[in-house]
Amino acid sequence: MRLQVYNADFVYQGEIDDFESCNIHRKYRGTETLSMTISYESGNTQLLQKHYWLYAGPKRIFEILHREIETDKPDTLKIIAYGGGLAWAKRITIPPDGYAYHTASGSRDAIVKAYITANAINPPVHAVLRAVPYLACATVQSGDSITDQTRLKPLADEVSRVLASADMGYCFDFAPDTPALVFDTYTGANRTASNIDGLPPAIFDLQFDNIISRRHIDSLTNAKNALFVGGQGEGETRTIILVGEATGAERYEDFVDARDTDNTNELINRGLAARKEGALSYEAKINPYANLTYEHDYFLGDIVTVQDRGLGLTLDTRIMEIKEIYQQAQPDRIECTFGNTVPTFLNTIKEQQKQINQLSGR
Repeated sequence: MRLQVYNADFVYQGEIDDFESCNIHRKYRGTETLSMTISYESGNTQLLQKHYWLYAGPKRIFEILHREIETDKPDTLKIIAYGGGLAWAKRITIPPDGYAYHTASGSRDAIVKAYITANAINPPVHAVLRAVPYLACATVQSGDSITDQTRLKPLADEVSRVLASADMGYCFDFAPDTPALVFDTYTGANRTASNIDGLPPAIFDLQFDNIISRRHIDSLTNAKNALFVGGQGEGETRTIILVGEATGAERYEDFVDARDTDNTNELINRGLAARKEGALSYEAKINPYANLTYEHDYFLGDIVTVQDRGLGLTLDTRIMEIKEIYQQAQPDRIECTFGNTVPTFLNTIKEQQKQINQLSGR
């Protein structure tokens, strides 16, 4: 694999292919990363500067934000780059002057692009300071119309929240002629064995030799399938709606603080975005040389069929994460995560902090 390198102004600088290892961690929703190790004696280390960009192909554009030199034999440079950069993701959703909240209506695609435009492309507040000069949004896509509000929240979290309620993903692509990073949303294709779209099915099965090893997780420890969503008001006058109709021992309740809105449709969407049926995932190391070819027969975000006769398991599930692993003198490797993973300790802490911020009225 060759990586094209561009400087902070997106001027082409050269290519790199003499790295020791390069791992690309792609996600349907969330921050993607590229980590690389390369000998410090390489003539290409001068290309790996902070704020330089690495282009690894369509929907793979990463900004270098971390450099680390390890004393070894020989010395090694380690870099970490982030998909689409982090400047946009670290923006806060600031309401327009004179408004308590930024309210947007339309398709989910239209809403998240409105939030990005208002906070990272053409901000009405502190525009000179807040605009990210290289960022653009693709043409707005149609879809079911909803209304949403945001106030003083991390922009990347709000984008993921709005899209999660409809199981949509997002990506950044690179247009060197502009130059710009173009944000867009998408929904992965249905490539299951029973799909009615006419697409060739993508079936992962140990017996087809396209799975090398696997790890299956079926957990209810983080399930939230009955959400009480609190809107505006205080005490007994506060609007509370219920999202989810699970019953008995299969019912797992939680509360969502949405005091910034009293719009019923929006409260329902907040509940849908927070709902978690637990963690049902299948993590597998994929044989890229078997019957299914990556980015021809299946793509990040697609719904595919996973069969594991040894576990008595058949899943129609979405590819949520893909790790591309490249190492010198070794065959390329692919690792896929199908479905939702069990939350890590750090993610749990982040969720708790969000709840604290909501209760404090942010």
